[in-house]
Amino acid sequence: MKWSVRETDFTEDLRKISPLLATVLDHNRETPYLEAMASGKYRPELLFPEQPDIVERIREHPALLWKAANVTEHLSKAKKRT
Repeated sequence: MKWSVRETDFTEDLRKISPLLATVLDHNRETPYLEAMASGKYRPELLFPEQPDIVERIREHPALLWKAANVTEHLSKAKKRT
């Protein structure tokens, strides 16, 4: 099977997804989000402050909830050792 992408398809797709990519790739919002996650707090609204529909969809994301819980557990164990 030969795979090919027409340049016009790519350009149109990029035009459609660019607004979303701009919100995802904003490092000014990424840093506070990662700092919160590093302390065991899952705060998706830090990444998407002006897109409550996205926040609502990802608020209960199992992998991200697990990550926050895992960090909290790790920090708790580390604190007990000191």
